[in-house]
Amino acid sequence: MSPKNVTVEYADDIISLDLTSLEIPPAGRYFVRVASAKRMAAKSSGNPMLSISMVIVEPEEYAGAVIYDNLMLSGPGVGRTKAMFDALGLPYDGVSTADIVGGELWVQTEVEDSPQFGRRVRVRNYLVG
Repeated sequence: MSPKNVTVEYADDIISLDLTSLEIPPAGRYFVRVASAKRMAAKSSGNPMLSISMVIVEPEEYAGAVIYDNLMLSGPGVGRTKAMFDALGLPYDGVSTADIVGGELWVQTEVEDSPQFGRRVRVRNYLVG
């Protein structure tokens, strides 16, 4: 793995970069907390979606690493969103983003090499229980 902190000197200022957010946790099962949730429109289709970020809580070795996901609110991709709502114990109607933020759940992840985003962690499954 790369160093977690790099010091760069420039003139009289010293800047330290925290590179921990660039570390990719391996594929696995993680207990996460939803840090943010934003309702928006998908760029390609304009369909409503939910953009979320989750912070790993367990295992402690990867605590603090962030996982991002985009979940469709209608159409063929809504099954993944339903699985996340089930894992959070949420109903399928009348939920606000505030109801999602702070929620804790288990996820199964995989690592992928994306032409658009580079190497990243992707949620494979939202786990109930």
